[in-house]
Amino acid sequence: MNFALRCVPREKRRSPDRAARLAAFLEAIAAGAAAGMKDHDRWLLARKQLEGKLTGRRSSSKLPALVELILARPIASAGMIAAALG
Repeated sequence: MNFALRCVPREKRRSPDRAARLAAFLEAIAAGAAAGMKDHDRWLLARKQLEGKLTGRRSSSKLPALVELILARPIASAGMIAAALG
């Protein structure tokens, strides 16, 4: 919500008119939803691209687990990955 509210001009957010403030809030909600859908689509595309690399792998490969871990936690260290995958 904070990011979405920053997309709306300050004059609209701080307007003395109650209807203008409500319109600004609703505009911020719409902007936040649009940004969330854009991020969701980006993550789905990344998952599809990474799933393409999984075809033809050995059954004992840890790559599918690594893909799931990275998509679940985008910021991961080598130690965290080693601990999670064994």
